[in-house]
Amino acid sequence: MRLQASLVTASIVAMVTASPAAAYAQSRSFDVAAQPAATGIVAFARQAGIQIIAPEAATRGRRTADLRGTMRIADGLRRLTAMAGLRVVSFDGRTAVLAAGSMPVRPLSLAVRPQQGQAADPAANPAAPQTDNVNQPGEAPTEQANNELDEIIVTGTRARGATVLTSSSAITVATREDLDRKAPRSTAQALELIPGIYVEGSGGEVSNNFSVRGLAGGGQQFVQLQEDGLPIFYINALSDTLLKQEVSIDRLEAVRSGSSGILTVNGAGATINFITRKPDFDKAGGTFQLTTSSFATARVDAFMTRPIGENTAISLGGFYRRDEGIRDPGYDANHGFIFRGAVAQRWNTGKLTLSAKVVDDHNTFYVPIPVTGVGDPQSIPGLSATHGLLQSRDFSLIRTRTSPTTGRSFEDIDLEDGVHTRAQAYGYDLTQDFGEEVNFFARGRYTRFKTNFNSIFSYDNSALQLASERLNTVGANPNATSVLALQTFAPRGAGSLGLRYVDTGQIVAGTAALNALNGNGLIAESVIGDNKARVKEFNSDTGITWQTAGNSLTVGGLFTRSSRYNDAIGASTFLTDVQDRARRVDVVALNAAGGVVGSLTENGFLNYGTFGEGPSRAKFTSISGYATDQLTLWDALRIDGGVRFEHFVFNRRGGDTVGRTPVAGAGTFVNGTIVQDNDTIIANNYIAQFGGNSFAGTYTSQRREFNKLAYTIGANYLITPRLAVYGRYATGFQAQEQNAPTDLEFAEGGVRYSSGFLQASLTGFYTKFKDFIFSRQNATGVEVQAFSNIDVYGGEFDVTVRPVSWFRVQASGVIQDSNINVNRVGAALNGVSQTPSASDVALVNTFDGNRPERTPSVNVNVTPAIVLPGDLGEIYGNWKRIGKIYADISNSLELPGYSVFSAGVLLRVAPGVTFNASVENIGNAIGLTEGNPRGGFVENTGSNFYFARPINGTNAVASLRFDF
Repeated sequence: MRLQASLVTASIVAMVTASPAAAYAQSRSFDVAAQPAATGIVAFARQAGIQIIAPEAATRGRRTADLRGTMRIADGLRRLTAMAGLRVVSFDGRTAVLAAGSMPVRPLSLAVRPQQGQAADPAANPAAPQTDNVNQPGEAPTEQANNELDEIIVTGTRARGATVLTSSSAITVATREDLDRKAPRSTAQALELIPGIYVEGSGGEVSNNFSVRGLAGGGQQFVQLQEDGLPIFYINALSDTLLKQEVSIDRLEAVRSGSSGILTVNGAGATINFITRKPDFDKAGGTFQLTTSSFATARVDAFMTRPIGENTAISLGGFYRRDEGIRDPGYDANHGFIFRGAVAQRWNTGKLTLSAKVVDDHNTFYVPIPVTGVGDPQSIPGLSATHGLLQSRDFSLIRTRTSPTTGRSFEDIDLEDGVHTRAQAYGYDLTQDFGEEVNFFARGRYTRFKTNFNSIFSYDNSALQLASERLNTVGANPNATSVLALQTFAPRGAGSLGLRYVDTGQIVAGTAALNALNGNGLIAESVIGDNKARVKEFNSDTGITWQTAGNSLTVGGLFTRSSRYNDAIGASTFLTDVQDRARRVDVVALNAAGGVVGSLTENGFLNYGTFGEGPSRAKFTSISGYATDQLTLWDALRIDGGVRFEHFVFNRRGGDTVGRTPVAGAGTFVNGTIVQDNDTIIANNYIAQFGGNSFAGTYTSQRREFNKLAYTIGANYLITPRLAVYGRYATGFQAQEQNAPTDLEFAEGGVRYSSGFLQASLTGFYTKFKDFIFSRQNATGVEVQAFSNIDVYGGEFDVTVRPVSWFRVQASGVIQDSNINVNRVGAALNGVSQTPSASDVALVNTFDGNRPERTPSVNVNVTPAIVLPGDLGEIYGNWKRIGKIYADISNSLELPGYSVFSAGVLLRVAPGVTFNASVENIGNAIGLTEGNPRGGFVENTGSNFYFARPINGTNAVASLRFDF
């Protein structure tokens, strides 16, 4: 687990989705013996049911005195720290941050105005609200931990008071300093901090893919991304367009398998929660950060908070930035902002926080590009695998044709607008204590989301050809559309074909000239589109926790209501040359004099309606009831279990499609076939002329309803104060919209050890994904489905060694074996089941025993660091190793393993001022995260040229941060 940070931490957690209990007026009975401060803090935190974070340097050589009796948690914390020579930096009723102090230590500052004749000491006014700091002015949001396994952010349980060491779940916590050191270029890259998560972070800032514990890559299934304990979306697609990395994020908490599928929806494989900074009731403060990069980033982040009354506080935060992108398309690749605000009100026994978030952001999506060298990927001449891309100003703003049944005849696509996300989210978070043992919590969020996904997409691998082959009309392998063009314009004197650049009109003809094109001789067919998504969704989590000295029981409910609209109207196939910032080309028919007598393509466009024009509208409701319980025996054995029952109803109206449809005004048609063309262009005669579908103007309704049960049971036994073993079994499921849900089964066991020299967590696991669907379209447009089980055996590790105070090395990762077992073969057309062809059945059955596509067997990170004296910061490096993957389920195209070296420095240049710089992929390595997702079940065409998405090349980011 990535619990890095310099923390001798004792904490409490309330799962990734847990609700912070208001501990302001709660009392506890304490029995903490005199002992070293590092262990005394842990003991106090367990008994108090809170989380305490303290740097190892602050606790080293200090001791706590006896603390016995019944008192308020805040009073006990104040006395404990004072006796140990520590000071409380912040305490919000759930998490306390400590630092070194001097004797005597100033008592814990309380936001209580003494009345006349009343002492200012908090003990004199037990009913008064306590401080609710998240960050002391001039301090960073969260400190870093040294004894990681003593950190008790127990993600994956509602019970308070268990450390990571004593948890029965696979938990990861990444502090703000971990995130700063990682300096993720996208939210997906932040997930690389979590063992067992494979991230394809090569798509830019948004729409990256990630998978968990051996599941096939290429999507975001079985992993639920959350912000402050609630899903961004029930169906985790495009969540990273709303969830960005910013200084308003305080930390990341994650749980893999096990209880993940109990306390959230659609996250049976993993739940990853990004927790934001909250309003501060005690002091005004915040963060201001400036960021630049090797790709011309100009970015400003800010977070500010202040009390506006004794029990009321507000916060504001967000960022604005623009940059050219690591792969520069010739225009701003990313530009836009996030703005957020919150207001919190507390009282003696509870707290209410209201929040709002506005997003208006634009991102360029990086797609697979042509590379060469099967088994040894290299750049193609004229197109860098590490920094190049096909997008360019030549086709950044274009117009495509659509069927009038869509409500329009043309669709504008603006690549400079990019993946344009506009969203507003409004949330609430309420906690209320009833006595010392019962806590009620309720949180919810309503999101309005709109995105226009303006991008290009790679097409079939056969669409990447030598230009001379693409124009071939004779011999054993003529190109069908080229033959059509030559035949169509033969009456006009056509005798050969050539290429014509759309922007300049330059003609390239003849085998020698075509083979010399850009030094590679290639042309490519890609798809450009503006895929639209509109979402209105409400998510909530409400429940009650009853906690006694030896048991914690929670009963709650999850609710989701969502309405969605999607379409790919206007998506069209076009031709370009192959170079960095490609240019469109037309296939033209030439007469004997070299003059153009006709054109196969229209402004580079070969086909309209490539992805199908049928829009879809869906509404669904999910209602879950859950219960979890943790029993503690003898302070060494913890047994916990949970169950969730979900009722899910999904209704969809999918637009019906038809094949080739004549374009009105293109010419004279008889029985749907053109007999007289009004111009000399073939491509503009029909929608879906060479594949795809046009919209029929009608809809077909689909419905899916299910009632499913997920459950888990786990145990942890603390053999010694430093050594524990644990085990867990769980079942779960994943909703698949109108398709049947996918069932999952998990088992895991592990050992954890924690000391000042070594912190280690070793986990063995088994995962079974049942009836997972691999699907691809065949040549006739039918979706062929391989219903398969995926069996995964693996081991995860997270080990940190500190041989001396100024050096540490941390290693984490997963080694796994994942295999496919084909159960049956299905087919569908426009969502309606079909009988698969015999050839498709025979092909799919050959996949049995293969490895799932885009799933590495080895995924390892090693991070050594030199800690600078005087708390100045650190210099760190990172080595990442990704084992080989297969681009397709047939395992025909192997993408070799690769290593990436990165390094950085984090310097505290002055009180409250931090400089952070990192260089990624120092060696400019070429590593491929995916092949061509539209390449079919078998991607290896026998050519040495193919589509694949490489990792980004060498790049650097630097920031200067001011905490005040």
